[in-house]
Amino acid sequence: MVEKPIGRDFLLALIKRHLIFSSIIFFICIFLFGFELPEIFLEQQIKYQTQEILNRNDFYRYCTDKASKTYLKQHPHLKLIDVSDEQGQTDKLSYHLGTTSTNIGLGINVYHYSNLPYSKIKIDSIKVWIHPQK
Repeated sequence: MVEKPIGRDFLLALIKRHLIFSSIIFFICIFLFGFELPEIFLEQQIKYQTQEILNRNDFYRYCTDKASKTYLKQHPHLKLIDVSDEQGQTDKLSYHLGTTSTNIGLGINVYHYSNLPYSKIKIDSIKVWIHPQK
């Protein structure tokens, strides 16, 4: 009677038998945990912080120009539905694009507190792109 490996022994036996398959799984995990998931978490954090700013009464402090302040005052209930990947970066400031439910573009400058990627961030400024995106 052949005894079936259990637990760690089973995993080691599976890796030895299916080396190519386990290598593919390993590289997919490295890609997901090293690159994709942190980027998704960062975008969600930017989306959350920007929406919190849009919901507050002092949002005008974050606007970069008078047209943005005026637009946000006239449309106090904007809902941010999407945030793009990083569009550019200078020193500790990165630039992202946001899209609202009314299809208005927002330029979002994000300040990074640390040199470590995906660590602490703070929304630095917001610019409204008045013309709807197509």
